[in-house]
Amino acid sequence: MTAGTWPGNASVKILLAWSCEHNYFCPEPVLAGNRKTTKVLNIMGSDDPYFGANDSLSADDGVMGHGAKALSDFDDSKVVLYPGWGHRILDNPNALHDIVAFLD
Repeated sequence: MTAGTWPGNASVKILLAWSCEHNYFCPEPVLAGNRKTTKVLNIMGSDDPYFGANDSLSADDGVMGHGAKALSDFDDSKVVLYPGWGHRILDNPNALHDIVAFLD
């Protein structure tokens, strides 16, 4: 959430385990960054207990649990959703590969 809402200049933002959607922690998330020049990677687990689509704390108001809608107006954004994965995204063996591939 910190990277997604930070209003400073950044050419790349990497969001880990935050759906960029309405949730108990951030009822009205506003993503910061230049929609034309800021590249955004969001990696989520489909079974995230805090921000996933099926979480009882977040599952309302059309929450999808991955942030694709929230990032749709960023020209260069990508959402990676790991099926069956929870909140600890960096424990996934694919995470580092996906981050490096996005930065390349």
